[in-house]
Amino acid sequence: SGSGVSLQVALWDGTKVLTGEAEFIYTAGRLELNKIEIKGVSPKLSINASTSGDPILDFQDSGNTKAELFYDTVFGDEKFVIRAYGVDTVFERAVGTPSLTITSGGNVGIGTTTPFGTTTNRTCLSVNGTNDASINMGVGNVQKAYFYTSATETHLSTVGAMPLSLDINGVPKLTISSVGLATFTPSGEYA
Repeated sequence: SGSGVSLQVALWDGTKVLTGEAEFIYTAGRLELNKIEIKGVSPKLSINASTSGDPILDFQDSGNTKAELFYDTVFGDEKFVIRAYGVDTVFERAVGTPSLTITSGGNVGIGTTTPFGTTTNRTCLSVNGTNDASINMGVGNVQKAYFYTSATETHLSTVGAMPLSLDINGVPKLTISSVGLATFTPSGEYA
């Protein structure tokens, strides 16, 4: 025998009585949970779409979807998607310490929640450091060039003796190498 509240999941209390648990409610073909805690040595939560649909983790506020995490296979492009609706997406390395922000307008901030240098019709990548910042570029996981700035200076540099070229449409117009500066005959002059 048991007792409880209608539409609540029965909870075994260690005796012969089953009672309702207000945190678990079954309604409209779904189980509503106020809180989930998964414990164990290797805890796992699986969301399995058994048909051709996408498994989705949906975050809502008052019934309105605010963000989603899902694995997209519907359009033939397999990808993991993080989607936020009308809000910024922030990745934190510790509580309150953002490491990457993607604003609802598409601007990206590394080390800042407010990408700078933004203006109308311009999408920006902002890299903010405490003392200085560097954007490093490489091939085969080996650094080949970098763009560096501090409070007092800025550098665009290659690593080793690689030349640095300024190109227009893939054609070198100015090259700086370890022996000096090389210019190319321009096809026109500017006044």
